[in-house]
Amino acid sequence: MEYIKPTFLDNDEVSEGIYATGSGSNCWNVTYEIKQRNSNPYDPFVNIRIKGEHIADHTSSKLEIKVVFDQAVTSAVFDFGGFDCKPVGNVVYLTRINHANGYGSLDNFDSNLRIVTATPDIINVTGISWNCIQG
Repeated sequence: MEYIKPTFLDNDEVSEGIYATGSGSNCWNVTYEIKQRNSNPYDPFVNIRIKGEHIADHTSSKLEIKVVFDQAVTSAVFDFGGFDCKPVGNVVYLTRINHANGYGSLDNFDSNLRIVTATPDIINVTGISWNCIQG
């Protein structure tokens, strides 16, 4: 069985702090918050805190998180181990494969996603979605 979470679109002009949450999902709650913007031309980046809480009693063989931005991302690094982090255009894909302990708090994560972009002072997250594959 595959659960695909719908994309949440936010408006940065009227929202601050936690921009999106997946409350009510049958597998995960995922939240994000832009924590820091560095517009230094020699090291332009944005730090985004991403938290995930596994809220279902099943084993998940894969978790895919898709973070969509309103501009292209040059590179991305996710500090939490076990995730593959891949930027493609204006999307960053975070994939956690074969995490067998799907029953307790050990599957939760709270970590930093650092993205590099040409204009870190104005880039915004326009959506986040996730997909939990059970098995």
